[in-house]
Amino acid sequence: MKEILKGLVFYFINHILNKIPSRTIRMRFYYYLSNGRISLEASIGLGVRILDIRNITVGKNSNINFDSILDGRGAPIIIGDNVDIAPQVNIWSLEHHPESESHELRKNGVVIGDYTWIANRVTILPGTNIGKNHVVGAGGVMKGHYSENSISMGNKAKIKKLKNVLRKKNLRRLRVFR
Repeated sequence: MKEILKGLVFYFINHILNKIPSRTIRMRFYYYLSNGRISLEASIGLGVRILDIRNITVGKNSNINFDSILDGRGAPIIIGDNVDIAPQVNIWSLEHHPESESHELRKNGVVIGDYTWIANRVTILPGTNIGKNHVVGAGGVMKGHYSENSISMGNKAKIKKLKNVLRKKNLRRLRVFR
């Protein structure tokens, strides 16, 4: 029964609430569904997907633009005050271990400091801590600790090491309402 209720809340937030054109109505629902951890003075745009609202905190005057993803399934995501998050930013707190044969999960929180600006299409991975007054350039992938009062930009993938575990197990089916 608990899984069905979680699925219904997920469905309501991501398929009904995030499409309501009134920001005031959306923010009141986000405030109540998060037990006050999402500020009424914040702004969450249309189409923002929230994957477990219980682990999301959004401070005052913070703005999360359309089509972003906040993945609170793994660990808390804490977004400070006066943070500007551009469209299509993905913030993850849950990932799969790349060398696990069973597709094992890893959880780790994300903290974004006050007065931070995150540009378009940035991906923030689990375990990331971005200091206050930081600017993140468009398209970057963030993982680790980033200091206050600085600018991060750029992204170039390169091979770090060879994978030595071959996955042989089948993936599990997705949950109901997903």
